[in-house]
Amino acid sequence: MNAATTDDLDITSLRYKIYVRKSSEDSEKQVRSLDDQEKECLELAERLSLKVIGKPVRETKSAKAPNNRPQFTQLLKEVKTGVIDGIIAWHPDRLARNAVESGKIIYLLDTGTLQDLRFVSHQFSNDANGKMLLGMLFVFAKHYSDDLSSKVKRGVRHSFAEGKSGGVPKHGYKRDDEGIYRKDDKNFEFIANAWEMRANGEKLPIISKYLNGVGYSKYYKRDKAYRIMKMTPSVLSKMFNDPFYYGVLVQAEQVADLRNLPVSFEPMIDEDTFHKVQEISRYQKRGEQKESKFLPFRGLLHCTVCDDKRPMSVYRAKSSGGKYYVYFKCRNNGCSRKPRDIRARVVADSMNDVLEQVTKRLTKDVYKKYLQETKELSDTEKKATRAAIVRNNITLKHLQDTRRDQTSALGRLSDPAAIKQTELDISSTLRRITEVENDSSNLEKRLRQSEVRVINPQEFNDLVNTLAIRFKKANLVQKDIILRNLFSNIGFSKEKVESYTLQEPFYTLLLASNDSTISLGGGAEIRTPAPGLPRLMI
Repeated sequence: MNAATTDDLDITSLRYKIYVRKSSEDSEKQVRSLDDQEKECLELAERLSLKVIGKPVRETKSAKAPNNRPQFTQLLKEVKTGVIDGIIAWHPDRLARNAVESGKIIYLLDTGTLQDLRFVSHQFSNDANGKMLLGMLFVFAKHYSDDLSSKVKRGVRHSFAEGKSGGVPKHGYKRDDEGIYRKDDKNFEFIANAWEMRANGEKLPIISKYLNGVGYSKYYKRDKAYRIMKMTPSVLSKMFNDPFYYGVLVQAEQVADLRNLPVSFEPMIDEDTFHKVQEISRYQKRGEQKESKFLPFRGLLHCTVCDDKRPMSVYRAKSSGGKYYVYFKCRNNGCSRKPRDIRARVVADSMNDVLEQVTKRLTKDVYKKYLQETKELSDTEKKATRAAIVRNNITLKHLQDTRRDQTSALGRLSDPAAIKQTELDISSTLRRITEVENDSSNLEKRLRQSEVRVINPQEFNDLVNTLAIRFKKANLVQKDIILRNLFSNIGFSKEKVESYTLQEPFYTLLLASNDSTISLGGGAEIRTPAPGLPRLMI
């Protein structure tokens, strides 16, 4: 179908639909309200004797990104299916502010599927010049949107870097006129008490009951009215996951450490308390599961009989006595293991012996050596490694520039001897580039491996003195938590644990029990265990 020009159309015979939009997702303060747009579009239709069908389409979504407006998508569908012939809008930028959807509109005009557009603030003609002008208006709308977004983001970034923010204030805090967080009088004390309760292991419903009972209140705006926010377990869960309370503000993918800014911010808790609460939340969430339906050690065990690298499958099965038991099974159908299934309790009993022998190898001398080596790594090797990576990046850029120059020179040469020599030079440069890239990769890997969380003296004492005992008394859920914190992989033979891989910092801690010097960034190997102890996989 060919597009008809405006002069060829009897616009009074066409079916139009009114489309109005004012986004609640971005800044469009200067745009008329939906009611004003609708009123002026209806007045235009009446003045031109246009036939309007159906109710006006009211959109509150942003037009900055394509495929974000369900009402607009439905409007174009009605155009394509012949339900309507034209669209009435207040201005072209109400229809599109991105290249994709502006292109769709112009394409529908080109094919004659969309026969006419009418605007309150713009005179449109459906011809080459009219569509060119319409396209320019769409481009201007996109530029305005992009420029406004850029300015807003730049302003937000600048304010955020100074510790200023917007949005709903955090619990227990309020913001001053400059957007800086300050203590919210007694509410600060209520929320601080809530953090202390959580750090002591209190469950969310109890903390929720406490806060609602003491009269903690926070107002939020909804539907142009202020309402009181109830402190439900869901609200608390989000609050206890927010690092803001120890001084790190995260907002719109930006991070500001308020402790390092001159804003006199008073943290509610310290960083250690925050991480302690994260661990408590994780444990309680898993511990609340019913043990009868819980599948422990999932993904931890692999079969050493056939050395299958895949984790053993885990499932529940009902015994003849009506009880459910958890079993592990090798995924390799050709495995010679007999019997094929292992009870979870057998695995747990075998780990009792492993934990006892592991903790016996840990002494105060081991701990001192561990502290010394992790400190040396943190203060010396990390700095040296980062400096080496920077130097490699500089070298790599130089080599890449050299290769580009050599390649460019090769195309200008005609002498066979010069061509051969340049090809050799390029080959040598490429080899050197590969060497530097590999070296940087190894350095970065070593740096990642060196990020060891240093275990404190209390954790060390708990590990040595109580871990094996606590593991024996724990239920399957608790045993699962303990093993996942210590091990990343456990190799099981026909009857017992044969090998294991430790998580950090326990990996480094156990290695420190060897008499030989430990290189924390070293390569893979298998350490010879103490008599009767499974192999430590590195």
